[in-house]
Amino acid sequence: MQDWAATIICPGQYRPRQFEYHPYRENVLVFGTLKGEAVVANTNNEVLSEISTGLSKSKHDSILGLCWLRRHPALYVVGS
Repeated sequence: MQDWAATIICPGQYRPRQFEYHPYRENVLVFGTLKGEAVVANTNNEVLSEISTGLSKSKHDSILGLCWLRRHPALYVVGS
């Protein structure tokens, strides 16, 4: 029987709802939070970029979907 090991890949102050790994950079992912933030981080728990979508009036709508763009992999889209 194998022992399972888990690594936390989202820094502690965030409450991720959904995540998507980068299509070409295996150690980079974008995740959406319950507060409407989109965060790009690497698997070493380093935040590379963080935005608040500003799509909701209450600022508490979670990210419902996100995706890296296939033809422009440096960009991603989020929806709240």
